[in-house]
Amino acid sequence: MTIDQELAVAESRLDLYGRVDEAPPHTRCRAIKPGGERCGQFSNLSAGGLCLWHDPDRAAEALDVRRRGGTRAQEVQAEQRGTCPAPTSEIRTLEDVADHMAWAVRAMEVGAIDEKTGRSVVYSLDRLRATLRDKDLERQFKKLQRELAALKKAS
Repeated sequence: MTIDQELAVAESRLDLYGRVDEAPPHTRCRAIKPGGERCGQFSNLSAGGLCLWHDPDRAAEALDVRRRGGTRAQEVQAEQRGTCPAPTSEIRTLEDVADHMAWAVRAMEVGAIDEKTGRSVVYSLDRLRATLRDKDLERQFKKLQRELAALKKAS
């Protein structure tokens, strides 16, 4: 089909408002999806008008394509992921927490860890930060209590 013929077909399918009318048979997969709408796939149709995903005669081929597609997608994601070495120090102080939080944010930015994992890490670090802060405040409070008791005793 020439480009002019394709344009003529496309124009004939437009209604007054520019919407595409129902496609003629076999330009789109003729399978009806569980929701009742027609499959929108228009490429790689069989002689019977079914796409790769709905043609039972090509189920093995569809499975192979799915497997290869998933594998390739994982390879591409791995190639796109950046590296962000994790801090090696143990988390003992508020500064350590801040360092690990900064790492988690950077690791999410470069794709070294996914967002869900990153949010979990940051949440856990935030809880640890609050615990360390409370522990530090308690230590300071007890020190001040001892100093006050010593001052009262001296006076």
